[in-house]
Amino acid sequence: FSRLVAVPGRGADEGMTRTWHILDTGPELARLGVSPRGTVLAVHGNPTWSYLWRRIVARSFAAAEAGEPAWRVVAVDQLDMGFSERTDVVRPLAQRVADLAALTD
Repeated sequence: FSRLVAVPGRGADEGMTRTWHILDTGPELARLGVSPRGTVLAVHGNPTWSYLWRRIVARSFAAAEAGEPAWRVVAVDQLDMGFSERTDVVRPLAQRVADLAALTD
């Protein structure tokens, strides 16, 4: 479920592209021919990473494999955490909100 995505920056990162690491069940659900009920965006706190959501990711996919209704789960590593890009920039809450807005756009 692990992949990297390039995302145009917002706020202080305007004009830059940042690389995010995400866990995303979407492509595997599509491979199974499963249409998800919706999407759950799992965002961790500070300091941690997407690994925190591993059980939810696995359970949702297991439900799909069993033919049960499933949700697409996207668990992010916020910038400067987990396997996402290290920016070497202080990221206050307003910037973190802008980061997530750019990722989900």
